[in-house]
Amino acid sequence: MGTLARIRQSYILYSFVRDWVAITCFIIVCILFLISFLSPFIAPHNPYESATINVMNAETPPMWMEGEVPTPIELPSGCVFHKRCPFAFERCFIEVPNLYECGSETFAACHGVEEGKI
Repeated sequence: MGTLARIRQSYILYSFVRDWVAITCFIIVCILFLISFLSPFIAPHNPYESATINVMNAETPPMWMEGEVPTPIELPSGCVFHKRCPFAFERCFIEVPNLYECGSETFAACHGVEEGKI
C-alpha cells in the first residue's frame, strides 16, 4: 500500500511540474497575495495603520491612540474618531468624512487622506 501511495504522490507532483500554466498562475496568485498583505506597510492610508506601523517600529517611541473610544449610542459630531486621531484638524470636528479611494480596492473614510496629509 505504501508503494501505491508514493506512486500517486509522485504522479501528482509530476503532473503539476509538467503544467507550466498552473505554475505560472500559482506564482501570480502568490505575488498578488503578498502585495495585498504588504500594502498597508508600504503606504498607510489611515491613522490606525500609521499607529500600528509605529508601534512595531523599535527605533521610535510608540504612538498611542489616546482619548475615549466613541460609543455607538453617543457618537461625536464630525468624524467619530477625531478624539483619538493624532492627525485631526478643524474639518474633522465638523464634517463627517466620505469614503475615499486610496488605491486599488483600498478605501479610507478620513479627511487627512483626501487632503494628502496622511
